[in-house]
Amino acid sequence: MRAVLVAQLRGLEAHAAEVARLSERLHGLLDRLDDGALPDPAEFMTTLELMSMFETYFTPEQRDRLAERRAELGSDGVDRARYEFRDLVEDGFRHLRAGTPTDDPEVTELVAKWDELGGRFHDGENTKQVARSMWTDNSADIAARLPWPAEEFIELMAYLDRARASR
Repeated sequence: MRAVLVAQLRGLEAHAAEVARLSERLHGLLDRLDDGALPDPAEFMTTLELMSMFETYFTPEQRDRLAERRAELGSDGVDRARYEFRDLVEDGFRHLRAGTPTDDPEVTELVAKWDELGGRFHDGENTKQVARSMWTDNSADIAARLPWPAEEFIELMAYLDRARASR
């Protein structure tokens, strides 16, 4: 009887977490409406597609933990991370375009900063590996939604992977 009740409780808790995630997303859309920043239909569909991809790869528990990590950082921390990410991408493009060897100390430092930034959001290797799998399987789709040329961003990611392997 206890096992049945525990299983029932876990199912209800998982459902509650899913409802909470959906509620959070709807609140975000409502906030954007209130701010007069309704996304255009293409942006809205892109957001939905990325959410679906995210949900396909990460388990509900992993998504919860990633959400907890974002909450721990707070909106200011997430905003700072976005700016840091932009700067790291631009620095990476500079090295990629210059043909800097992947074992160059500046590239090694760039990779360390990149990985540290990602580590703020990931819950250890588990979610990091899932994110890498999602990237591997969907790099063209993901890169196409970023503000940089997709092919060049994919090339940058391969460059950073080569730099990690050279350490």
